[in-house]
Amino acid sequence: MTGVNNSLYLTPNITKTDGLVEIKVGVLLPYSLPNDLTQQLTYSGTSAIRMAVGEINAKNLIPGAYITLVLKDSFNGADPENSGAGQAIFSTVSLLQTEGGVSGVIGDVSSALTVQSALLTSRLSIPQCSFSAGSTQLSSKEDYGHFFRTIPTELMFGRVMIDFVASRGWKTMAVFYTGDALGSEMMDSISMQAKKRNINIGYRHAFWTMGSSSDVDAALDGLKDSGQQIVVVAAVGVPQIKLMAEAVRRGLVGKNYVWMTINQVTEPLLDIANIMPADLNGLFMFDNMLKLHGYPPYEEFLDKWSEMNPAEYPYSGSRDISSNEAQAYSCMMVLANGFANAVKGNWTALHLLASGRLGSKLRPMSMNTNYTGPAGPMLFDDFGDVVYGNFILYNYQNGRAVAVGTSYSGVFNVSSPPMYFDGTYIAPSDSAPLRVLNPKFGSPIGVVIIAIAGLSIVFSVITMVIVILHRHAQVIKASSPLFCCLELVGFILLYISTILGLDIPAEGVCVARPLTLNIGFMLVVSNIVAKNFRVYRIFHNIYVTKRVIRDSHLLKIVGTIMFVNIAIMAVWFAKTPPTLQQVTMGDLTTYFTCNIQSGTGTPFFAVLFAYNVALLLVATYLAYKNRNVAANYNECRQIAFVVYNILLSGCIALPTLFLPEGQYLTSFFLSNIVLLFGTTVSLMFMFLPKLWKLFSEFDRSGQQKRADSSDDRSIDSFLHNRVGGGEGGRSGWLSNAGGSSVAQNYSNASGRKGSVGSLDDKGDTLKESHMGYMGVKFQNRYAPFLSSWCMRRVILYPSDKYFTCFELGKPESGRTYSFVTVAIHSREPDSYILRVVGRGRFDFLLQVKDEDRLLHWFALFDNKHGSSYTRSTKTNSNVYKSNVSNLERPDSNLSYLDTMMVPMSHLSTGLMQIRSESDATLHGFHQMVPAPHPLMRNNSSPSASSASGRSEKGSPRRGDCDYVGYVGARAQSQIQQPPAISDRFTSSSRVSLQESGHQPGASVMAPPSRQNTNMA
Repeated sequence: MTGVNNSLYLTPNITKTDGLVEIKVGVLLPYSLPNDLTQQLTYSGTSAIRMAVGEINAKNLIPGAYITLVLKDSFNGADPENSGAGQAIFSTVSLLQTEGGVSGVIGDVSSALTVQSALLTSRLSIPQCSFSAGSTQLSSKEDYGHFFRTIPTELMFGRVMIDFVASRGWKTMAVFYTGDALGSEMMDSISMQAKKRNINIGYRHAFWTMGSSSDVDAALDGLKDSGQQIVVVAAVGVPQIKLMAEAVRRGLVGKNYVWMTINQVTEPLLDIANIMPADLNGLFMFDNMLKLHGYPPYEEFLDKWSEMNPAEYPYSGSRDISSNEAQAYSCMMVLANGFANAVKGNWTALHLLASGRLGSKLRPMSMNTNYTGPAGPMLFDDFGDVVYGNFILYNYQNGRAVAVGTSYSGVFNVSSPPMYFDGTYIAPSDSAPLRVLNPKFGSPIGVVIIAIAGLSIVFSVITMVIVILHRHAQVIKASSPLFCCLELVGFILLYISTILGLDIPAEGVCVARPLTLNIGFMLVVSNIVAKNFRVYRIFHNIYVTKRVIRDSHLLKIVGTIMFVNIAIMAVWFAKTPPTLQQVTMGDLTTYFTCNIQSGTGTPFFAVLFAYNVALLLVATYLAYKNRNVAANYNECRQIAFVVYNILLSGCIALPTLFLPEGQYLTSFFLSNIVLLFGTTVSLMFMFLPKLWKLFSEFDRSGQQKRADSSDDRSIDSFLHNRVGGGEGGRSGWLSNAGGSSVAQNYSNASGRKGSVGSLDDKGDTLKESHMGYMGVKFQNRYAPFLSSWCMRRVILYPSDKYFTCFELGKPESGRTYSFVTVAIHSREPDSYILRVVGRGRFDFLLQVKDEDRLLHWFALFDNKHGSSYTRSTKTNSNVYKSNVSNLERPDSNLSYLDTMMVPMSHLSTGLMQIRSESDATLHGFHQMVPAPHPLMRNNSSPSASSASGRSEKGSPRRGDCDYVGYVGARAQSQIQQPPAISDRFTSSSRVSLQESGHQPGASVMAPPSRQNTNMA
């Protein structure tokens, strides 16, 4: 019957309605739309829905209720051009205003019309099902919370296409998609599915972004340049047809290409001029599979469909379907099962359902009632879309579309061999031939790398043999032969890693290269750290002879560093081993690389990288701390240079970790050049000086032997002149001392550090000063960790609270510091240290050899009781009427200096080099005083004495010792009471030079029996 709102009411297969509740279901379709395909879809779908309602009512599927269909035309039938969104909304409102309301809606045919009607039904919490609208826009549950459908969405086409690509063995492809929301969603779906199947999308391009074909040419140009030959068109309708037509015109639908589209597009393409059936050979088209022959539910449906009267049920009466009849039938059956599940025999709920007020229990997930119909299992997700769809693959062969594959509920199957454009059944390659960028072993760059690395490995092996054979030589022994060999092994591993980086790597190489690179780096840097640590610990205490750090202790340090590093790599590679990966770029090039940072390997890489950087920073810090001991330890400067070189190389190579994939050659050349340069420079700088010095010693030894055999008399002559040449058989230095008893007394003295007395500017007061050699650490209060020990000559002026430090061998480079107070910092054995608090930002640590000297210098710096030297000589101030500044003036009326030199106590032989520098420094100090007077050397001038503190063979000369003294000046009148030393650590008492037999103007020298002296 027809209602007042032009709706048609149908109640199939019901003869008696007493005691039953009527459930109205609206059917919203464009019945009057003048289009053959739409008419077929509309009327065949309505027939299937009516057949389903008849079964529901006959079987009393909803207990206590029956269903009545309310058919409503969503097209006004008068103006097709204006029968759009407005008419759809009007028809929906009219349907919902049906007397008593509707409990559910089925429709519409097109996605554009369904979007409007579903928006209204969802607002009123009325469930709506569509059997033909596949737009992804309807999956938004914010706007369409009560909408679901029995047909797959366009997004599911992407999964089936990827299944077909994977079945052919193709690993890369191109994708075209429209620039609208649907195209973007389809592109995202295809990307996700391709990633799951390990398929690379080598080229992707959006077109039709402005609603026209203006950007189609640019999209196709990019395809040709990319080299991709497997093409997926993720578009439907006009954009898809325009793109395919232009591709045919350009010859891109040809022998080397495979094109895949959604839905059958051959008929509209053949309607375009100049396109022949042969031009579309090998085209693959994916469509919804509506006919599931052999599927029992579908066969049962066909049996019922064939029994229907086509006069009452259009398009029925045969065992065949014309469109979406199975999906329309499933829509009605799903609604009915959902109603029955929501009511569950409850009378109140049944009346609420009939009035359209049970919407809270009729959302898409409530429709999952395990129903399986002619269209397959009806299982819905949260968005109301079916989880599984059924698809068919058509292959265009010689002018007709042939089904070659199907996809049932997510399972893809190729039923017959597909044919390609050239008429063969051989699948073309997925891309044009690619140029591999990995340098081969025989390529020019490969030959250069192998040559440099090979020669360096040979040099390292030869050097290792020399180190082992001459391990007892002084230059090798000083550098620790064991650690030299470990460093050489590290260099060899680094060179091997550069060779392994050539050519296409194998799976084993992906593991071997990072291992050799990392272990080689760790061997070099950890041994450098260990040796630098030994130097740092030794020279942190300035008295090096008391410090012994054995190789076994350093091996523990190296072993610990290596163990932590290898443990990290072992866990990393056990959990996520490196994998071989091929990267294809857009310019028809590709390269193979070992992927070590993917997935769970990234945290391990970050930890290992941070660990290596920290170790390199420690090495740099130790090299900086040891920068001032290079003169005492001949390898420190080399180690420092190597550390700085490694640090610089690492900083240059660091950006290669973050370069994009397209910069492979830049990354390869930069990393290998830096690795080869840094490794080679470090190797040569570490070992060439050692080899040069070793062979130079061999050469000098041979020359010395030849010289000794050719002139035996030269030694005898030298000894006669130097030792017995003095008067009465006495040496020159002894005759210079005049044989005085004072000299003999001083030779037996303990050797305290002397004091330098000078007159002040007024000429009536003697200032007290003390000089000594000691370890000094200049410590910045804000960064104390940057300071290190160094030997300095210190001159203290206690009364004015300042002191001057001179570098050894550089008397002109002194600096003066004032201080506030002094304290004993440490009295531990081998660590007797004073702490002098400066007035600026520096404090000073002064280290002496023993506790007596510690207390002595503490008393001098403290100076609480005034200057004993000044008090003891104050009565004789008129005798010493000048100061050092006056002595330096050319116009001074003083004629000469009286200098009494006192030898220091014994030095250890291990510090003879330092003592020689100290001798030269002290001589230079006396040179600042203009009065010529021989010091410390036999009949030699001060300048000659300061020129060299060592003999020709490099050892300290006979009689070398450090001297301190009182430097005073006298006028033409004779000195009445010259200063002298009678106490070990004080200068309060005096001994007359005249009483000791010493003549004015002569130097009081120590006897030659004391060659080794002690510092303060």
